[in-house]
Amino acid sequence: MMNDGTPHEHIPGDPGWDHLSTTSQVIADTGEQLYRAMNLGRTALPVAPTLTSAEMLNAARRLWVARRVRDRIFGPDMFPDPAWNILLDLFIAGEEGRNVTIKSACVAGGVPQSTALRYIAHLIETRYAVRTQHPSDARSAYLKLTDRGRGRMAEYLSLTATCPDELGA
Repeated sequence: MMNDGTPHEHIPGDPGWDHLSTTSQVIADTGEQLYRAMNLGRTALPVAPTLTSAEMLNAARRLWVARRVRDRIFGPDMFPDPAWNILLDLFIAGEEGRNVTIKSACVAGGVPQSTALRYIAHLIETRYAVRTQHPSDARSAYLKLTDRGRGRMAEYLSLTATCPDELGA
């Protein structure tokens, strides 16, 4: 409509109409993206492809390196995610047959030790990790993924190794 109440017909090349049409499409596209993002967590996950242990280990290592690069570029305080750092470290160590001490897991968390210990306690409480005593040193303990934790990490790594454009695709 024009200001006087009469309808405004589209005139080819009318910059006002073209701008309004473009803006309308951008808003519609943004709305569609928001709708998909809001429903992303509600859709069923696709079946994870079967990856070998070596493929999952390589995927975990790539994620680990990518996180270190991200920390160097943005700084470690931009994306603090100690639980994920610890899970990745435990997965990699488990696949390599290495033990991870609690102290080493704290370092992997990338946060102060007291904070890392809270995250470790949460990982143990949620049954993603288990603490075991060092066989010969009573002052030291190991942390490792439980079968549940390894299974979830394997599922995540398998799904993201060949990540589709959207879930359910």
